[in-house]
Amino acid sequence: MNLQLEDILVSLHSMPTIMSVTQELEILQRLRGCDDQALISRLDLLQEILSVIEESHSGGGIFEVNDSNYAQFVAAADWLERLSKQHRPSQHRAMISGVATTLRTRFS
Repeated sequence: MNLQLEDILVSLHSMPTIMSVTQELEILQRLRGCDDQALISRLDLLQEILSVIEESHSGGGIFEVNDSNYAQFVAAADWLERLSKQHRPSQHRAMISGVATTLRTRFS
């Protein structure tokens, strides 16, 4: 059982479906603070968390991305890409890479 991931998931479920950019970045920062092996060992939780972030970001958060916060999304996307290369099976790699692509997208 990974309490950090479970705590993040509980936090996500208390937030609106479309979070603010500040909330998205907070969740991403909390994820980045987790041990990589813990994330990989609980891909089910990681996938659920990333799906919520992706839905929020593509559903409205993207409109709040600007020059002052874009670099933070790129850093999170780079981290996700590195994480995705550490494990198999490939369907999880594709999902994680897809979320990374979404985070790099900028509306402007």
